[in-house]
Amino acid sequence: MGSNKKRLLFGCMIVLLIALFLSGCAKRNDFKKAQQTNTIEAYQSFLKNHPGGKYAAKAKSALENLEWNKAEQSKMLGDYLTYLSKYPSGQFTAQAKVEVDKLRVPKGKDGSLMVLLPEGEFEMGSNEGPDDEKPVHKVFLRAFYIDTCEVTNAQYKKFVDETKYKPLKHWNEPGMNLPNQPAVNVMWHDAVEYCKWAGKRLPTEAEWEKAARGGVIGKRYPWGDHIFHDNANYYGGSGKDFWTMTANVCSFDPNRYGLYDMAGNAQEWCADWYDAKYYAVSPKDNPTGPTSGKEVVVRGGSWGEESAIDRESGLRVAKRRSLDPYDGNPYTGFRCVMDK
Repeated sequence: MGSNKKRLLFGCMIVLLIALFLSGCAKRNDFKKAQQTNTIEAYQSFLKNHPGGKYAAKAKSALENLEWNKAEQSKMLGDYLTYLSKYPSGQFTAQAKVEVDKLRVPKGKDGSLMVLLPEGEFEMGSNEGPDDEKPVHKVFLRAFYIDTCEVTNAQYKKFVDETKYKPLKHWNEPGMNLPNQPAVNVMWHDAVEYCKWAGKRLPTEAEWEKAARGGVIGKRYPWGDHIFHDNANYYGGSGKDFWTMTANVCSFDPNRYGLYDMAGNAQEWCADWYDAKYYAVSPKDNPTGPTSGKEVVVRGGSWGEESAIDRESGLRVAKRRSLDPYDGNPYTGFRCVMDK
């Protein structure tokens, strides 16, 4: 009986050794495939399947190098910020911080951090949305600076304190009155006055959409074609989105331009009057919208957005909405731009 147990134990050990050998071969082969492909996605896939071991360490190092190379090639603020969020103590962290400080600079009386978006063309609108998003058309914009975050309660309070402007009605109510939550319940005229005080202005609808797209072409959202609560603050909650109403600004990852909350949190006032048929007659260069109208464009969707995935979702970068300029509500805030 004892000898049978020994043989059984020996057999189990042999099977285990064979399994370990085959597992090691599989890891090695998968790592070689990742090396041959040499993309961020390939190494991410390898690490998902093989999170530990010597090949994982090599894959992590290669992945960090690729993330850094991507940022260095694009010179885009969002790519440097992505590198820093993933590798806070990485081999290129110091260099990344230097680049971020070059690209993200305080401007205006409110001291908001702004980033310069380069001049150039982009495709505005969408063929999958409602008719007011059509036709898709090319727009050329001059370079302009834009706030990386939505204007906050703290910034708006500074404006109120200095100008004796009327305070926002939610400041005595819990849920939306934290200093770093976006300033909402702001009428369009209020936003215009704040921008004047800060030495800035509201973005045109075209400037807003270019900024929201973040240099990514033909996608539904600022980061791609799919949305989850880890991406943005909208109705419901899970993951990073634990807020019941507005979230602190910059709580979610930025787009490649380094802009936060371009989908969700607070929908944002634009400078343009709204016209459902404007895209058919819009000039190609630096469009500023109709000369008059009854309602003003708002963009980006908000924390109250119930429909996250269909064509009516305000979270989509191409979705157009409008409000009466006197409609200050808990879902609507703004950010500012400056001419170069």
